[in-house]
Amino acid sequence: MSSPQGNVPGNGPLDVARKEMRPHERLVWADRPTPSGRGTPALGRVAFGVLFGGFAVFWTSAAWLMTRGAPSGAFGVFFPLFGVPFIAVGAGIVVAGIRSWREGGGTVYALSDQRVLIISGGRARTVRSLDLTAIRGVERAGGVGGSGTISLLIEGTDAMREVLSGVPDAAHVGAEIERLRGLAQGTGAPPAS
Repeated sequence: MSSPQGNVPGNGPLDVARKEMRPHERLVWADRPTPSGRGTPALGRVAFGVLFGGFAVFWTSAAWLMTRGAPSGAFGVFFPLFGVPFIAVGAGIVVAGIRSWREGGGTVYALSDQRVLIISGGRARTVRSLDLTAIRGVERAGGVGGSGTISLLIEGTDAMREVLSGVPDAAHVGAEIERLRGLAQGTGAPPAS
């Protein structure tokens, strides 16, 4: 992958995933999301932030122009300032989207014989672990060059799902998750040797 973190020795996807394995757990697959996969959700946040912040700037400017010639008083001073927090929120959404895209390069998806892991961050690492027995279903959506999105439906509620975006070779990885999930739940057949 083209991630700068992938060039550091010991920081490749397999190395990162191996550090998170439990005793007697076998790593089956690990990789980083494709650049397009990690950028899609962040791009939506940035676009929304630009629109939200842009409207807030427009509204604040219009309020300031409308009250500029009005007699001075609390209304004339504070009414235009009402838009400033909305400008800050818009800027925060843009910055958060850009940060999310940059940190996506440090994300590693991993599959073991017991769970699916989403390892994100650089120095301050966050690990989300989904036990294969808690996954009710797997949905795949293909993308360019075999990469795609895998949605894992989680046990307990219809609304709960974990989405892995930009998974390289999503069809193969999704099928492997389904196979291992069947084995973990006692409903699948062991692989042919």
